[in-house]
Amino acid sequence: MDHINDYVTSLKDNFKKFTLAHNNYHETLTEETDIDAGDNYFSEKQRKYVSALNLVKDSKKTAKAKAKPIFGSTGSDSD
Repeated sequence: MDHINDYVTSLKDNFKKFTLAHNNYHETLTEETDIDAGDNYFSEKQRKYVSALNLVKDSKKTAKAKAKPIFGSTGSDSD
């Protein structure tokens, strides 16, 4: 699962960079329609970012649950 953790770290780092760049750009906007469009654009990207993080979180939980032994950890069917 290390590659998944690396992906999540990269995703978080890139979203921080995107947020900073977006905020810097957004500060230059003067037209209300441009400001609204920028807000909508950022909200959509943020929604997709959170969705991706939740998908990874859920997938990791599922993988851990599947990796657990059904009858205990001794390997014996008589547990």
